[in-house]
Amino acid sequence: MPSNKPFWYFTPAQQRGALALGIVLASLAGILYFADQSNKIPSSTNTSSEKPANLPSETQTAGFSSAQENPKLININTADSAAFVSLPGISPVLAARIVKYRKSRKGFTSVDDLKAVYGLKPEVFEAIKPMLFVATETPVQELTASVPQPSSENASQGLQNAEKANLNTIDSAGLKILTGFQGKMCSQLLKYRYSVGGFTSWDQVGNTYNLTNEMFSTLKEKCFLGEKSPTSKPTAQYTSGQTGGSSSRKKIDINSADSAAFEALPGFGGYSAAKIVSERDAIGGFHSIEQVGEVYGIKPEFFEMAKPYLELKTQPVLKKINVNTATEQTLANHPYIRYTLAKRIVNYRNEHGSFANFLSLQKIQGVESQTWEKLQPYLEF
Repeated sequence: MPSNKPFWYFTPAQQRGALALGIVLASLAGILYFADQSNKIPSSTNTSSEKPANLPSETQTAGFSSAQENPKLININTADSAAFVSLPGISPVLAARIVKYRKSRKGFTSVDDLKAVYGLKPEVFEAIKPMLFVATETPVQELTASVPQPSSENASQGLQNAEKANLNTIDSAGLKILTGFQGKMCSQLLKYRYSVGGFTSWDQVGNTYNLTNEMFSTLKEKCFLGEKSPTSKPTAQYTSGQTGGSSSRKKIDINSADSAAFEALPGFGGYSAAKIVSERDAIGGFHSIEQVGEVYGIKPEFFEMAKPYLELKTQPVLKKINVNTATEQTLANHPYIRYTLAKRIVNYRNEHGSFANFLSLQKIQGVESQTWEKLQPYLEF
């Protein structure tokens, strides 16, 4: 029996199949259309892998790209102590230590070299790292400046020296970091260097008391015998053939002597000598010999041993702090103030207004008179 349904009639299943087929065909048509259009769009950029001849290579600009993007970045091979102090978490003492360490190793080759500076905490380093960079030429210039220019036949030896530290100028802290020697060994080596007026041969270095063959090999590998420091001359401290003694020892100026001069005195080691110089440089100099004995870590009995050989000849250029404008952090960075007193000063200033003079500052309770006397020359109003 013939059906009465029209020929275009579809069952529900047929309708769903037709709909799915239509969707697939439409999607395929869309894909083909957009693929054809993309082929017609002209390229507006140069896809060649070759760079123009007049553009510098990536390696040529690697050392300066960061500095060009941010001109406020600090080159750690040329920055002075003031530049380092401007960084968060860097005190004047630590800034002086960074500069001193840089001189001992003849410049930095990487920002990560700062991690070796004693007292620089890892969290502080990570915070300031984005603000630092190393110029590629500077370390080479600083290295070669202290090394005599080699002749053609000694060129290779000159290049090797440029990567080493000068054993006649490096300080105890730098020597300890460079070689891994114990502080006592570094102290003995520098004292002997001072007594002979600087090393002139490796045989002379080998005569250092307690220096083992392994230590001697390490020194030859990482150091060279370059120009002597002016303070290496034995005539300023010792007579010929002696390594010390009150009859031959002359006094040293506490405001001009380097760490080697302090270390050569009885009672002072490498660590104590470095602390004295760092604190002196941070405050602009000592105005009293007693201040040397007040440096943190200096034991009274050792100071009394060295005191007869100390004198104040060079008048200091004191770094004064304005207590009415200085921030709490600036005050705290001073070795004689630190955080507790800095907070008291700022709180009192906020509550009572600016200090008129030193007498008004002394109204702050809980501060010993000796502290005020020691601090007075370094303050202004």
